[in-house]
Amino acid sequence: MTDSADVRMQRDGSACLQPAPEPDPQRFERLQSWVRMRGATLAPMALTTGPEGRVLCAAEPIRAGQLVLHLPLAAMIRERDARASETGRLLRERGVRLSAYGFLAVALLDLARTAGEEHPLLGILPASMADHPYCWPEADLVHLQGSFVLPMLRRRRVRIAQEHARLVAAVAPVWPLSLEDYLRAACLAWTRAFTIRVDGEDTYAMLPVADLLDHSTQPNVEWIKESSLGFVMTAMRDIEAGEPLTHRYWSKSNARMLATFGFCVADNPNEVAELRLPDLPADHPCAGLAADLGAADHGVRVFQVAGDPDARSTRELLTWLRLAECGRAESVPLRNGRPDPRATGWADEGAVLRRLAEACRLRLREFPGTLEEDAQLLLDRSLPSRVRAAVLARYGEKSVLRNLLHFAEAGLSGRENHDS
Repeated sequence: MTDSADVRMQRDGSACLQPAPEPDPQRFERLQSWVRMRGATLAPMALTTGPEGRVLCAAEPIRAGQLVLHLPLAAMIRERDARASETGRLLRERGVRLSAYGFLAVALLDLARTAGEEHPLLGILPASMADHPYCWPEADLVHLQGSFVLPMLRRRRVRIAQEHARLVAAVAPVWPLSLEDYLRAACLAWTRAFTIRVDGEDTYAMLPVADLLDHSTQPNVEWIKESSLGFVMTAMRDIEAGEPLTHRYWSKSNARMLATFGFCVADNPNEVAELRLPDLPADHPCAGLAADLGAADHGVRVFQVAGDPDARSTRELLTWLRLAECGRAESVPLRNGRPDPRATGWADEGAVLRRLAEACRLRLREFPGTLEEDAQLLLDRSLPSRVRAAVLARYGEKSVLRNLLHFAEAGLSGRENHDS
């Protein structure tokens, strides 16, 4: 697989493993004019179409440190603006509970209702979000079997349907609103909103033009969260004319990237997997010391861990396993009042490694196919884009589990050789 910086997988309506719709240059010109009328400053840029889909490029050279974009508050849609709008006030008066993204979705729908789909802010957005996992049919979701994000996606879809039902009850028949329209708007808000800080308060915001930049693990543009005087993007290095403008969305696993933005990247260095272990009983001698490790979930202790045994998340899991095997709290080495994650030898390490190995084996059995079979699938260029995205996501999780399994097995083998 190629480096993720060279694999351009946009968020324009899909896992972006397929080309985005043909852009209308005039629509981008109208969008630039609209934001400039509200005080925005933009470096020369152009929206082009290539084999990988829509790409926002520098139209002229941009030097390191130069302003790429300044977007004043008047040129963005913030959650607070959506809540304060006439529709937002009506919903709050009628007791309609929406998520932050729900209010942004309503703001987009309200704009389409009052100004039309050709409003400069809306005309540039993808007409369909059918390839985002929120909208996948069950036949595609099945490829995520075993992934920790599959239950998350299903819960979010239920919440979106519940929000839609509450909206319809509040605004019908004045504003007929289909679930399909609300789902598309919610996906647009979820995939394109930024978290910014205005007057000391964090808020989600739709940022025109800024949301057209693609993700890269080697970005050439950076931005700061503080936006009280407007949202600012600057060049991290010299950018040549025609070069795509990119920033880093965030450093998360492919499963998380897929569930949030609708795409995956090749060779993701941030992969994690989830392990779920029976929680310690309340009368366990180390239950108190273990309480802050992982996340409690109805009698189960949940850990999202990296494949590196020295990673902080993995050390936390190993510490919890040692506590589970320890019979005396007084034996636990502490550091700043907490179990020392780097200390070993105070619990039965063989038992710890056996429990880790068994947990990894059980999780690997929950996925369809093996790691090697997934690697072969990813070599198939004809693989449908949704299937490819799902396989990339589960491949990353399986890789983490395989690494931890090998770590545990190697440790057990070393102990056996030492004992013999």
